[in-house]
Amino acid sequence: MPRLPHGFSCAPQLHAYARRVTSILFVLLVGCILLAGCGGNVQSGPSTQVKTTPLLHWAIPAAITYGRPLDGTQLNATTSVAGSFSYSPAAGDVLTAGSHMLTVSFTPADSTLYNSATASVELTVNRATPVISWTQPEAVTYGTALGSAQLNATSNIEGSIRYTPVTGSVPDAGTQTLTATLTPTDTANYLPASTTVNLTVSKAAPVLSWNAPAAISYGTPLSATQLNATANVAGSFSYTPAAGSVLGAGAQQITAKFTPTDSNNYQSASSSVTLQVSKNTPAITWNTPSAINYGTALSATQLNATANVAGSFSYTPAAGSVLEPGTYNLSVEFTPQDGSNYAAATGTVSLTINKLIPVILWSLPAAITYGTALSSAQLNATCNVSGSVSYNPAAGTVLEAGSEVLSSTCTPADSSHYETTSYSVPLTVKQATPVINWTPPDSVPQGVELDSSQLNATATSPLDGSPLPGSFSYTPAAGTRFTSTGTQTLQATYTPSDTVNFSAPKSTRSIAVTSFGIVAWGDSVTSGGQGYVQAAKYPALLANEVVLSAVNMGVPGQTSTQIAVRQGAVATYATVTGGVIPASGGVTVTFPKGYEPVTMYGPGGGTTGSIQGVAGRVTLSSGVYTFTRTTAGDAVALSGATQFVPDMPYSNYLPVIMAGNCNVTDTAQVLSDIAAMVASVKDGGDYLVLSLLNGGTDGKDWRGGVQYQAMVTINTQLAATYGKHYIDVHKLLVNAYDPTQATDLEDFQNDVPPLSLRPIYSQGTLSSDIGVNDTTIPVTVAGGNLNANPVVVIDTGANAESVLVTAINGNTLTVKRCFTGACVAHSAGASFTVTDVGHFRSKGYQIIADAVAAYLSAYAK
Repeated sequence: MPRLPHGFSCAPQLHAYARRVTSILFVLLVGCILLAGCGGNVQSGPSTQVKTTPLLHWAIPAAITYGRPLDGTQLNATTSVAGSFSYSPAAGDVLTAGSHMLTVSFTPADSTLYNSATASVELTVNRATPVISWTQPEAVTYGTALGSAQLNATSNIEGSIRYTPVTGSVPDAGTQTLTATLTPTDTANYLPASTTVNLTVSKAAPVLSWNAPAAISYGTPLSATQLNATANVAGSFSYTPAAGSVLGAGAQQITAKFTPTDSNNYQSASSSVTLQVSKNTPAITWNTPSAINYGTALSATQLNATANVAGSFSYTPAAGSVLEPGTYNLSVEFTPQDGSNYAAATGTVSLTINKLIPVILWSLPAAITYGTALSSAQLNATCNVSGSVSYNPAAGTVLEAGSEVLSSTCTPADSSHYETTSYSVPLTVKQATPVINWTPPDSVPQGVELDSSQLNATATSPLDGSPLPGSFSYTPAAGTRFTSTGTQTLQATYTPSDTVNFSAPKSTRSIAVTSFGIVAWGDSVTSGGQGYVQAAKYPALLANEVVLSAVNMGVPGQTSTQIAVRQGAVATYATVTGGVIPASGGVTVTFPKGYEPVTMYGPGGGTTGSIQGVAGRVTLSSGVYTFTRTTAGDAVALSGATQFVPDMPYSNYLPVIMAGNCNVTDTAQVLSDIAAMVASVKDGGDYLVLSLLNGGTDGKDWRGGVQYQAMVTINTQLAATYGKHYIDVHKLLVNAYDPTQATDLEDFQNDVPPLSLRPIYSQGTLSSDIGVNDTTIPVTVAGGNLNANPVVVIDTGANAESVLVTAINGNTLTVKRCFTGACVAHSAGASFTVTDVGHFRSKGYQIIADAVAAYLSAYAK
């Protein structure tokens, strides 16, 4: 049995082969019958015509490719009998790829003898191989990505073409094979196909970048500054000339040869640039020569330029020149031996020709003391050339203490050739020693704290006697109490504010500590010190007349009760906040109104004493009273108000009492307080009561006024009560009026101590005329303070007038006039005096001191 063609199914093929075998067997049988009839041993019978079926010959055709039409190569059945063939499929048909049965029908020409016959053969139709058309692409340069210019194959059938390498690939340099693979859309009839073409990839030329380098000077070796070509790919450069080469002056060509790292794909490359090599300017070294003095000829000391190459120098000015004083530019021209590569060079330096310096002779001056004006004793320099000598500081200058420098300047007459010169010498200015003025009281009471009454030194300038600002410290210090009588030494150390020019001297004084003296109790009349001229305090004036110390215990503004409380004659009670005196420190306390031991004007250091046996000090600050215990101890609880017992160091002293001026209308209280103070004097002790005084500000203090009448009542009672222990200082002061002064006459008529005894707070003159009805007074102040007191005395003598100031605006006074009955006109330039009508100047206080001294005549000096 024949082998089945590849690709055919078994069933159809078996049927075809069965039909062929049957046909062959039938033909052989017919042949045998015919042969028997033609001869041989076959027995002949009656003649009968039998149709035969022609034997068809049809070889199995060779396989064909899809797309080839059937033709006689496949449709080529034959037979020995005449007739016609009919094929199915017919000639010209195009069969799909696969196995097909071709059938033939034979129609014999002699249908009487022959039957029609059929036959079949199997034809294999192979899938066709598509035709790919692809023109050889033009050569490209390395780096070109494959695209449609190269990958442009086409096919005679529909399908997709895939390329190797793919689109976008960058092939290496050389002959590269490109492959196109076609995948047909009709895969039943067409086979996949591929084809190749060769692509020539040329090596790429690197891109070199090399800017023409900046010009260099001869002598500069080539370096990366010039040999700095770059390429767009990795590789190495070699240069001609090489790095380090020194080129001659002129235009020089430099070549760079580039060898790429990837030599398979890149060509070597080269590039050239032109380098301008300028002639080198020789480096001239010529240090600025030191200045020379006039008359010195130029030499190699100044003309000493050098160069870094061989050559010759030419100087201007030339060696041997002598220049006038001044500043010059010296120049040099250098000519190099190698003129091809070096240019000529020049250089300059500055040379100063100094004027000659004179010689100043000046001996070191002796030290002087601060305050000594400079004179020829110090300023005595001489100069060795004609000219003038000046000094700084100049003659007459007073230098501060310390190490000073005196400078002299010689100005020569020949300023063209001689320099003005200076010379200095040190001068020691010693500190001046301030003059300490210190006259403490002859004595101080035993048990009394030292204060400004004793520690009252002042310092003045030894130069002109003017006061010197500064501070004093004392030994023993303020607050010290001497516990025994005898002589004590006080030391004052002065520290000037100007510690530069003044030394800090010390001074000692002796003072007697006594158990007996005079103590003046009172208000501001007793404390005194009012006014800016002729200020005084009567206790101090009294101390000048008696051998006893006189202690001033006056405090401004205090009533007779407050004075008596301080003296210890009238009891006062303290209420301690919280009811406990702490173990240490201070505690807030309050006192009954009018019974305060300290008021806003004093005593300045407060009042010492004790509360329930605890010693301490009562002080007043911002309206708050504080009791501060002297030494720490146990806390003490109190119940309610407890008596404050002031210290009484003056209990053995003779008291001089002037109390009640500040509460004169409270007659009974004033008399009671004075009586209590007198009663506190120890048995047999002496004392003195001074009369109350009145002022002159308004009618209340004048004869017939309310306060005047109260004063008279009190003074009358004091005189009757205390007899020889009473002094009517009011009468003494009133009778001391100046009859030539109209204002004093008015005061005398009103039984008031006169204005001529009152302290002056400011003085000056009227700025313009004023009439009798004018109430504003423009003034020119010569000294003092306009705000000090409201009473002003205009003019002097019979034309004097007292006015009451109601307002002050700058230097214009608004006043109330004619309140004394005398009102007159005054001319510009007339004097004015602002006076205090409640106190006295030194003349008035001296009257009081003299009266008390007369009583104490037994103690007169």
